[in-house]
Amino acid sequence: MTTKAQRSAFGRAISAARVEAGQTQDELGRRADLGQTVISRIESGTRRIEVLEFLSIADALGVDATVLLDRGRGVPGEQGPDYVVIGLRLAEEHPGHAPALRPAVQLLERLAYLQERVRVAGPGEQHSDQS
Repeated sequence: MTTKAQRSAFGRAISAARVEAGQTQDELGRRADLGQTVISRIESGTRRIEVLEFLSIADALGVDATVLLDRGRGVPGEQGPDYVVIGLRLAEEHPGHAPALRPAVQLLERLAYLQERVRVAGPGEQHSDQS
């Protein structure tokens, strides 16, 4: 069961990612095949979001779903490392190359997500999950 606070947190995370991607609610709604009104209600926390809708929104934003999920849960490191931000800025500054950059940025986001959760063990140490 989701609470209003949880819906609001995920709504804020989606809204922030949408703004970072330079999209309006209408653009995101069209790309995610949901419509502007649905996006508005999700972002405001007044509407529950289904799993497939969440995945569609993440894809439309060009954000790895796990990263967006962590943002909604308030997990630290939500911005990812600098190279992810650089990739996003390149896509923004060179919109003609954005489709080509999207897979690379998604891969970097996924790697950042995994890096935050797994500490690489030194010689003679065991791997440790930090989550």
